[in-house]
Amino acid sequence: MDNDVRILVMSDIYANLPTLRGVLHFLKDWDYDHAIICREIIVIYPYPAETIDLVFLMPNVEIAMGNHETYFFFGLKPVYTKDMTVEEIAHTGGSTNSCVQNCAQNSRSSLLF
Repeated sequence: MDNDVRILVMSDIYANLPTLRGVLHFLKDWDYDHAIICREIIVIYPYPAETIDLVFLMPNVEIAMGNHETYFFFGLKPVYTKDMTVEEIAHTGGSTNSCVQNCAQNSRSSLLF
């Protein structure tokens, strides 16, 4: 009896729909139990919607979101640094108070990558 679990792992698709289709066509006869897609599905190339639709059609797929997926689903949180001027903060839509609070608590982005 074969107790092996076959896991398909892909990463950095970058909305490259033609290549993703080619890879999935190549793997069509490979009977995997789970698929894990690691980050960067929807950026750079011109097919982000179609690419994510195709990924969601894959059976038994789990997605580890990268920064671009996080931005897409949850929005881009502004990040302020101690070096920013009041004008730069205003340009990002923030306020001086939020800059001071953020800089006091964190020196880097709070987004999870």
